[in-house]
Amino acid sequence: TIVVIKNFFHFELVYNKGCFAGLGSDSLFAHILLILVSLAGAILIPYLFIRKYKVWNNWILIGLGLMNPGNVGNLVDRCIFDENGFRGVIDFFYFNLGFMEWPTFNVADALLVIGIGCIVVGFILDEKKIASQKDDQVAKILSEEENNKENE
Repeated sequence: TIVVIKNFFHFELVYNKGCFAGLGSDSLFAHILLILVSLAGAILIPYLFIRKYKVWNNWILIGLGLMNPGNVGNLVDRCIFDENGFRGVIDFFYFNLGFMEWPTFNVADALLVIGIGCIVVGFILDEKKIASQKDDQVAKILSEEENNKENE
């Protein structure tokens, strides 16, 4: 352990064989499932975005640009095998927030969380844009109908 800011932040080497906060760490099945989910996510998520969206906003692009490397980083760590079996993901950032101790995490975890957040913001902005465009189309149709009634 390397203390950076006493009672707040330090580096601590943890081999996390599970997912968030070590959930599922005692199960080989859970470990293999996490590898398969990570692999599927690394391939399927970008593929589905490319197939579905013709125009992307910057939030979604940034989110994918952060999320996928984070996913692949953890995937690589999960696949490393040593004399004790699967080693697990190396986590090393530890924060004690006073009211709670945050589970140890790594850069890939941070990229995943920030990336997913950016994608959610991108979806929200797209939905608002689509709703606004639909409102404009409805207003235009209503205006045209009023003009047609006046001209009759």
